[in-house]
Amino acid sequence: MYSGRNGRRRGLLRPITANGGGSMFRILPLFGFLTGLLFFFIYYIYQVQNVELYNIRNQIELERNRQIKVKLENIDFKAELEKYKSSEASLKNELQKLRLSQKECTGKLAKWNNTLLSYMMNLKQLQDDKNMCFIAMASMKAELAVAKLTITTMRANFTSMGNVMETPKKIIESSKMRLEKEDAQESIPQEANLTASPLTITQTADEEDSRRNTSIQSEKMQENILPEPVVSKHIARAMNFSNFHAENRAQENQLDSLAALLQLKK
Repeated sequence: MYSGRNGRRRGLLRPITANGGGSMFRILPLFGFLTGLLFFFIYYIYQVQNVELYNIRNQIELERNRQIKVKLENIDFKAELEKYKSSEASLKNELQKLRLSQKECTGKLAKWNNTLLSYMMNLKQLQDDKNMCFIAMASMKAELAVAKLTITTMRANFTSMGNVMETPKKIIESSKMRLEKEDAQESIPQEANLTASPLTITQTADEEDSRRNTSIQSEKMQENILPEPVVSKHIARAMNFSNFHAENRAQENQLDSLAALLQLKK
């Protein structure tokens, strides 16, 4: 505030005198420098604040745009959520339907398994019956061979019987000739008949004996040839076997058709 020039203290701030003019302040440049510095500081702060404000505004715009975008995405997500909820409800209904159909299918499958087991048991029984029928057929073939042999023997016996029956036919023819001769001789006198009577009696006796012998032989041949009704029994067995075989074929066809239906359903 004071200067030490000339051994006096003078105030740094001196008023303008009337005699001589001068600056109101001696440190006016310092004051100008300080004011410039203050102005620069204020301008710098303003610029910095302006840049920060611009950045903040840009960030606010970006946040607004992002918020708008997020809102739009939120709206889209809400719409998709509604769709998913509706689809979830439909899927739940379909799931319930599928569970019900699964229960029905399991019930049907159990029934089909039971029927399949019964069919398998029936098939096994039919196979056993088939094997028994094959065994019976083999035995019947053997019996048929025996029957054929008996038929051949019977035919041979019939041929022999035919040969045997030819002799009584010849005897009958000879007896007819003799009867005709006797009829022709009836006109002869009784004396001739009396003389010829012993001869005719002996001839008729011989003819009766021969007839009896032939009848006895024919009866014995029939007994030897046909001891039992073999052919009728074999024919009845063959008819019963053919009927049983036809029934087995029909049952096998039914089982095959049922197996095909089960495979198609599966």
